[in-house]
Amino acid sequence: MKIVSYLEGSVSWNAAWDELRPLVGAPHQLVMASLQAVFGFSEAGASPTAATQNLMTPYLRFGSTISEPQISINGVDFQADRVVASSSRTDLAEQALLQIVEYLQATFGFRQPPDERTYNYHSTIIFDPESDIEASFHAPWGPLLDKFKQAPEEDISSLSAFGMRFFPANPAITAESVFTIEKRVPCPPGENWWFSTGPFTTDFHEQLLVAISQCGHEIKSEMLQPTR
Repeated sequence: MKIVSYLEGSVSWNAAWDELRPLVGAPHQLVMASLQAVFGFSEAGASPTAATQNLMTPYLRFGSTISEPQISINGVDFQADRVVASSSRTDLAEQALLQIVEYLQATFGFRQPPDERTYNYHSTIIFDPESDIEASFHAPWGPLLDKFKQAPEEDISSLSAFGMRFFPANPAITAESVFTIEKRVPCPPGENWWFSTGPFTTDFHEQLLVAISQCGHEIKSEMLQPTR
């Protein structure tokens, strides 16, 4: 398995805006302008998510960290009940978030929330399994896929095992909590690129994709074994 692209990694720190900002508050425009100037964000405005709860908090996109080596920041969103930062990988997003929070604490007197506040992660990766992982999808669904081929409608008969999704046991399912793996479209001719996203750190996500790719190798090997 090889990585084609670390498309995005985000970290969500479950710390509320009202427990982060100074007790007497900090002018929204001043905080936003300072973050934009120091971290080089090309876009700055009010968080659309926080606005739905009648809060005005910073929302910034496309910047980079202060220290070397610089980390590209896709965005940072101070929502009512959390702060979300994104980069190419979750570990980089977490480093960027910590730098931003430390800067706000040193410059504007932002507070440190209780230690109980947790981090949630989300990773998106484009990869080449270097194996026939479609074979691992076909193994349990083979009879159903063969049945599709009998359909008179061309769009149905050409269906294939294109991907899979894993949903959490918790009924409160959100898009961020679903693990998805599916064929990447569009894809350069001759390439075998796949798209995957899930509620993991980038490192753990990559380990899962290695295991899935290995399943493709093993199933393909079994299919090639001569029958007795």
